[in-house]
Amino acid sequence: MTTSLSLPKDCLQRFIFKDLHLRGQWIHLDHAYKAIQSIHPYPMTIRMLIGEALAASALISSALKHEGRTTLQIEGPGPIKLLLAQCDHLFHLRGLAKWDEDIDLSSVTTLFSEAQCLISITQSATQETYNGIVPLEYDTLAACLESYFQQSEQLPTKFYFASTHERIVGLMLQTLPDNSMTADMWQHVTCLADTLTQPELLTVPPMTLMHRLFHGENMQWFIETPVEFKCSCSKEKSETALITFGEKEAMDVFNSTTALVVNCEFCNQSYAFDKIDVYRIFHPSPDSAPSSLH
Repeated sequence: MTTSLSLPKDCLQRFIFKDLHLRGQWIHLDHAYKAIQSIHPYPMTIRMLIGEALAASALISSALKHEGRTTLQIEGPGPIKLLLAQCDHLFHLRGLAKWDEDIDLSSVTTLFSEAQCLISITQSATQETYNGIVPLEYDTLAACLESYFQQSEQLPTKFYFASTHERIVGLMLQTLPDNSMTADMWQHVTCLADTLTQPELLTVPPMTLMHRLFHGENMQWFIETPVEFKCSCSKEKSETALITFGEKEAMDVFNSTTALVVNCEFCNQSYAFDKIDVYRIFHPSPDSAPSSLH
């Protein structure tokens, strides 16, 4: 548990209000946030949205009881065509965005015109995926997520985000599923939390901040969980992607080049395959691959 007055970096902390049937998660991203920015030179508007989506995916993951991966994906015709953030149970984060580079994002009023937001939660043990659609009916990601949890999960929830070009902080407050919290209690908590300012979220350690807001409440804090940027791509997964692509299509690539390269959009890692590699992927018997292909 954090006792230092300094702001912890790249970690998530859980806490509960023992008498209010309420839980909270707080996340701070520094190095992970910068690592994703270093891979793709996003405009400031997109950078901050990716930060919020990454923080949200981690906050949602922290409330799950099983191992798996949480994906938050917004997709539409533009100006931002795709925003994707993922967090697994080890709190490894990755994210990316695609946008119309011919549009001045600072001059548009609607970044996600006719877009759809999807939350996908995949369990590692069964590979079963639960999908929930988040209506983009509000101006902020926080408000859209709050509406989703209220309407689809029947769990009153509040999200707070604050970011700069080098730091993102997120806070989630959520009632416990036992429905023991009354509407008056929830209103009391959210009224206090709504007094939070962006500078406070960005500069004040979480325990200090929560004590200022809820100094009269009986709170329990849990140990910090490290969070880091880490892509899950691999050469093996790239081989699986090639199988989906198809053998003929893969071999046709060699009509104009000597190597087939699979690039990961999340981390820019490249995996190169020659003709023999591709043949072996589609004909995995160790004795079936010729020593050379022309």
